[in-house]
Amino acid sequence: MTSAKFKNLQTVRRWGQVFFFAAIVLIPILNSLDITILLGTLYSLSIGPLDIIDPAMALQTVILGKYVYLPMILALLIPVGAAIAMGRVFCSWVCPYNTLLEWIDSLQKRLFPKRWAISHVHGLHSNPDRRWYWGVLGCIALLTLILNVPLLTHLSFPGIISKQIANGIRFGEVNILLLLVVVILTAEVLLFRRFWCKYICPVGACHGIFKNRKSLEIKYDKDTCICQAGEVKPCHTACPLHLAPTEEGVYPYCFNCGRCVEACEKSHGNAGLRNFGWKVKE
Repeated sequence: MTSAKFKNLQTVRRWGQVFFFAAIVLIPILNSLDITILLGTLYSLSIGPLDIIDPAMALQTVILGKYVYLPMILALLIPVGAAIAMGRVFCSWVCPYNTLLEWIDSLQKRLFPKRWAISHVHGLHSNPDRRWYWGVLGCIALLTLILNVPLLTHLSFPGIISKQIANGIRFGEVNILLLLVVVILTAEVLLFRRFWCKYICPVGACHGIFKNRKSLEIKYDKDTCICQAGEVKPCHTACPLHLAPTEEGVYPYCFNCGRCVEACEKSHGNAGLRNFGWKVKE
């Protein structure tokens, strides 16, 4: 699967983000009209007889309830199957928090191009030690067990946003968890770019658990890369997480948005990031 097949990937992905965000708003509106074919939030969702649960919520259920039951396993089939095949695409296609950050980022680029250039072109692009990524998730899970509180629920920004939108539409009220999201989002925009998505978010980490060597991934070929040493690489600048796609350790942090491949294609004709797909036999 070459990048040519992903020529319109970003257009499709952005429309997908709009679709999923609109669905979050539409579901409580339909429910208020007693149309219940769609029920729930991004914590857990029902589409007719089909149940879907966030892997982070399933992990929390196991930790607090000390049991596993068949309906929960069945409800995990779609999100886990997607994560096994395509990695953390939930984050780059569905998550409303990431969608909001991308919309704000696009607005900043237009309104404050110099500030945007400083933070994106000249900002630090690196792939952190993956032990940090799994260590944070492990600490959150351990605290959930020790404190016996639904900590993952309180740290699931996709769930919080969708739940607060539903509560606002149906009951005209929101709670303090929405303030947490607003504070972190503001901090990420003004101070610490994408630190939540990159280092802390337990939802992304739970999807990342299922990423494997045969999952969808970017393919970098250093022998064909024409970027010079010390040069600001287009793929680095394009990465919303400030990762370095041409260096080791880009996973599990990368959520396969494909923006780096698009940037390489536009700038160098996929000289380095030659494709974006699944591992195949040589």
